Amino acid sequence: MPLRMPKFRFTRRLGKILLGVVATALILCGIAAWQVPKVLHNVLTQDVAKMLGRDVAVGKITFNPFTLTVRARDLAVAQPGSQTPLLTAAEVDVSAAWTSLFWFAPVVDRFTLRSPTLSIVREDVTRFNFSDVQQRVAEMTAANPDEPPKPDEGLPRFSLNNMVIEGGVVTLDDKVTGRKQVIDELAVGVPFISTFGYATDIDVQPRLHLRINGSPFDLTGVARPFDKVPSSTLRVAFTGLQLEKWADVWPMPLPFKLERALLDSNLQIVFEQPKDAPPKIRVVGDLGLRQFDLRDNAGESLAAWSALTINRLEIEPIARQVYVGDVGLWAPQVYARRYSNQRLNWQDVADKLKQLGGPAPATRPAATPGAKPGSGAKPPAATASVDAGAPAKPGAAKPAAPDSAAKPAAEKGAPAASPAAVAKANPAQAAKPATAPAAG
Repeated sequence: MPLRMPKFRFTRRLGKILLGVVATALILCGIAAWQVPKVLHNVLTQDVAKMLGRDVAVGKITFNPFTLTVRARDLAVAQPGSQTPLLTAAEVDVSAAWTSLFWFAPVVDRFTLRSPTLSIVREDVTRFNFSDVQQRVAEMTAANPDEPPKPDEGLPRFSLNNMVIEGGVVTLDDKVTGRKQVIDELAVGVPFISTFGYATDIDVQPRLHLRINGSPFDLTGVARPFDKVPSSTLRVAFTGLQLEKWADVWPMPLPFKLERALLDSNLQIVFEQPKDAPPKIRVVGDLGLRQFDLRDNAGESLAAWSALTINRLEIEPIARQVYVGDVGLWAPQVYARRYSNQRLNWQDVADKLKQLGGPAPATRPAATPGAKPGSGAKPPAATASVDAGAPAKPGAAKPAAPDSAAKPAAEKGAPAASPAAVAKANPAQAAKPATAPAAG
């Protein structure tokens, strides 16, 4: 006997119910479109401003309750004593997903930041124009510490997709060195960063473009949507990036300074989207650090090497996993000095590193006989240079070995990279790298 579907009759009562539901939904959406911008405006100009200790201004804010899209224009964070704001943005566009209710986690389908400008001023050796904000946030964090995460809790659940920065500018006015650095035409594309499986349309390719003091720097990604595991890849490849030019802008006082270091990179950032598994972000490739010369603040050598290479590096930041193939170290040199107070120069460096961000030490080392207070003079020192495992010899520290003493693989081909194991150099073969394979 064939089944018959019951007849559906659209009665006046049912029509009134449906009309009431639609009217209620429209009223709620209208209230949300009207109230959400006001709430966000108050949060930015009052709560966020109080947290930062800076005036925060924002222009027009709109909210679309159907697409859950918030758009804020003319955002600015003031800078005391200056007409130039610390941070500005022409427009911030955030589109959330209704699936956030299903996943019980924040899910953003699209994030766009247009024309952000960050104006950094280095006022003295250890202070920047944002140091007060940094200190204020640190004090608030210390006053209200978060509960330590449980071992089996894992990472917080979130999903950020289709992230774009357009037309960014970063300026650094260094009052200490008198140099000015300008990074403009900043454009960044990140397909996703997610800690759980969430499927959405990804139309942003990995990309990084900028100009550093007028010199262009461009990294463009490649999409492979038809592979067995769809992926996008961004290649980060460069040779001889001078790290010493950027080391002196570190906001905290360090007990050493980087005299010279050249960074080589042949890395790939891979964004993978498996169908039945959470998305993955992997960093694979090689790294190299050449002509390394580290000194203390008095200009005395601490450590040096001709080249350090790290090969077959693989990092999964979300899964917190690191694999390193092997490490090569050419012509390593470590300089140790023992002062008349029986302390080593490396002990002073370690003590000062422990004090970073903490209160000033209550005691000071004994003054050197004949040294004037405040002169900064150190006790007389006996110096030893430890060169690739050779016996230490008293006397003046030797300079770092020249590049001709040992040529790393990074100069002959692709830059190197690898393990977390520390390679020990062979004193009998100064020109050969010491390698130590690391267990996967």
